[in-house]
Amino acid sequence: VYELHYKLYRTAQCARKKNFGTIKIRLRLELEDERTLLLSNFKWPQSAYVNTDRQKDYEVIKKTVEGNFDMRRYNPISIYTFIDELLENLTLYYYLEDAFASLIFWRGKSIV
Repeated sequence: VYELHYKLYRTAQCARKKNFGTIKIRLRLELEDERTLLLSNFKWPQSAYVNTDRQKDYEVIKKTVEGNFDMRRYNPISIYTFIDELLENLTLYYYLEDAFASLIFWRGKSIV
């Protein structure tokens, strides 16, 4: 059983975010074979299509999936958001590299 906690934002693709509440999800996975689950992550995800009768429903679904801002348009906000994301990933890379090096070259501190 997994318990997931997520903060809700107006959009996931904007650098400046204001918290609009939280959601808690309890997830239970029953697997017969963990290996197939691991190997399924190396495949492209299947596309999901949603059909609607009304234009208003389509707009709500599109806004829910893509957010308030069109990140495919070239504007300064989207470019700065992508740069911020790359810098965060670069910082994470440095932390992981440091942790891996300290794990590999770890020496005991006990006196014999």
